[in-house]
Amino acid sequence: MKQVYLTGSLSKRLPPFRVIFLLTCWLILQANSSFAQWTRRADALKKRSECPSVLYKNKIYIFGGFGEFPNLEQTSEVYDPATNKWTLRASFPSGKKVSHQGVVLVDDKIWHIGGRAVDTNGPVTSQVIIYDITNNRWLNGPQLIDPATGRALPLGGGGAALVGRTLHVFGGFSPTICLDQTKYHLTLDVDKWRANPSGTRWENKSAPMPLARNHFSTVVLNGKIYAIGGQVKHDCGATELNYVHAYDPVNNSWARLSNLPAPRSHNEMGTFPVDGKIYQVGGQGSGDDAQKTVFVFNPDANGGSGAWSNATQYTLPKYYFGVSAKVVGTKLIISHGAQKLVSDERRETYTASFTRHTPYKFGFTAKCFSKSVSSGATIIVKNLLYTVENQKTYSLSSNAGWLTITKNSSGTALPTGIDVEATVNTSGLAAGSYSATVTAKSTGSGTTYSSASFCVNITVGGTSTGSQGVVSFTLINADSDKDIQTLNDGATLDIAKLPAKNLNIRVNTSPSAVGSVKAELTGAQSLIKIESSAPYAVFGESNSNYNAWVPKLGNYTLKATPYSGTSASGTAGSALSIAFQVVNSAGRTASGPAALKNPEPGKPAGIKLNVYPNPGSGTNLQVTLENFTQNEQVSLVMYNALGKVVHTSTLQTNYEGKGALTMPINGLQKGYYIVKAQGTSGSKQAKVIVE
Repeated sequence: MKQVYLTGSLSKRLPPFRVIFLLTCWLILQANSSFAQWTRRADALKKRSECPSVLYKNKIYIFGGFGEFPNLEQTSEVYDPATNKWTLRASFPSGKKVSHQGVVLVDDKIWHIGGRAVDTNGPVTSQVIIYDITNNRWLNGPQLIDPATGRALPLGGGGAALVGRTLHVFGGFSPTICLDQTKYHLTLDVDKWRANPSGTRWENKSAPMPLARNHFSTVVLNGKIYAIGGQVKHDCGATELNYVHAYDPVNNSWARLSNLPAPRSHNEMGTFPVDGKIYQVGGQGSGDDAQKTVFVFNPDANGGSGAWSNATQYTLPKYYFGVSAKVVGTKLIISHGAQKLVSDERRETYTASFTRHTPYKFGFTAKCFSKSVSSGATIIVKNLLYTVENQKTYSLSSNAGWLTITKNSSGTALPTGIDVEATVNTSGLAAGSYSATVTAKSTGSGTTYSSASFCVNITVGGTSTGSQGVVSFTLINADSDKDIQTLNDGATLDIAKLPAKNLNIRVNTSPSAVGSVKAELTGAQSLIKIESSAPYAVFGESNSNYNAWVPKLGNYTLKATPYSGTSASGTAGSALSIAFQVVNSAGRTASGPAALKNPEPGKPAGIKLNVYPNPGSGTNLQVTLENFTQNEQVSLVMYNALGKVVHTSTLQTNYEGKGALTMPINGLQKGYYIVKAQGTSGSKQAKVIVE
């Protein structure tokens, strides 16, 4: 950055009008200044930090964040690099503003999942709200629910990502700020929820993140979810981390990767994938220090463990944490964030030239499958097809007659992945080993993408020719995939007393593996289901991951028949029939994607907070309150410039709605502090300097 200095002697020699002229030029230079590679662009409309940002159709959408710490910003805005213009968008709905939420782009909608409500001291929330980009409005989403209990699940500071058409939510703190969790890795099929909001629930069947932490960055790249850095214990003695993990959704497993060069947190909105690599911009390091580094991760290095480097050519113009960073075309764009102090929220926008090396290619998350299959059986192989960058139309093919593409044989592949399935049918195959390959090739106009393949190896065995029969039914907890009880003839199921709302029924046979089982359910709900491989689930399963059945109240009859061949073919064995009923002593509610109103919340009128002396140089500050309600409980919190709580007190106002207390400041370092009063009448804050 160029500097202009006006020394005392120079100002004395120059006429006043020339001094004014030089000062004006200097101010203009500052407004359009460049920090080496960085160029100042139009300022955002609102200052904010730790604000989620999403890139959609070459525009950057910014939500909430801390606008005047510790308060949350209500507004949203969007930046168009083509016009260098910021525009306000619909604000958070009244009572719904949030921070520390997981943010995921699903088609033209941005999901805000969980987080921390009210302000920086607010409680963890289970709310899910959705911003509709096309219509500039907010919608209700499916509240986070603990599948095991059916109760609301507050969760914030965690990771959220879309892989295929499944949302993943994991890590973070729950149910309170200081408790980092590894109990939950929630998933939701977004298409099923859209089609049936009241009947689709969050599931907790996926492997949890190995290391509990919060404020880590989440990225989807090459068909996997990356969890990068983060911290532990948030407001309770936080420590920044340099750990990196990747989740494989096909194999439902996590892997430890190469560590960050240094601990980092608070850069969720500044971490992104581009051209097959992951960039992490700024953030908070050890000692709560803001950073100006840009780290780059190459996932292909070190035999798949990856390697980090410091992209010094993009060193930031200032020290930032909670800064938004995205690449649009050939520009790296940063905005907002806080500089050094959490209370120093910014609205400047900068761009730097960014060299692109785009790999135009497809990939599959799983490279090969090996299965043992009985003769005459069918099994389904599931994989994830992705592009490294951009989207591209494709078609799938198999080079073996016994392997058929049965889901998404053609379509448009995306960086977040497309779920594909291939069905193995061993009918007519002799015992032995077989191999086949599924290949994805680009179609349509435009750039041709490099093809990708995965292999399927099977070993075909013989079938049992002995007598077959159904011996019993087992009620299954579809959330945990664990047995609940044997389902006997004449049973009464009170779902209010069961350990889960999501159920399934397993058919048990003798021998344990038969050609297939046909289940017929009649009564309050009707269903015919044929399963050709164990476990034989009345409502279906995938790799022993049971589908959820939410039963209607009423009477049922269930009959299951085993067959020697697949798809209910061959010789029928001994069937078993039972009758049972379902009752529920507790009600259930569910909400769909109803539109929300977006009024701006009004500020509490008239409440006053006075802090004196200010600046304070003694051992205490005097705090007085006015215009609260009679006998109101008011909490008072003092924060330092890094946003850490240094003192808390509570008082009760008198019959006039007034109150007073003494707040100690002895032992505090010199500097800038914030005192905040919060009660049912509202909140008020004051800035204080301790000398």
